[in-house]
Amino acid sequence: MKKDVLDKMYVTFQGADFELSRVQRYFDEKHSGELGNLEKGNKIKARGFVKGLMMNVQVDDCELVK
Repeated sequence: MKKDVLDKMYVTFQGADFELSRVQRYFDEKHSGELGNLEKGNKIKARGFVKGLMMNVQVDDCELVK
């Protein structure tokens, strides 16, 4: 988990084709406990709304799916 320049929390998901496809998912602060325990390589499911493309695919209002 990281935070952007606006202090919004996000997780970057790596695509199957190495560095060429990444999805940057933005989460509300209420998910900070769950996301704070993530390590590189963990597998999680999340859903949100596609915002657009700026180097990475941007997805807002994400929540974890069990």
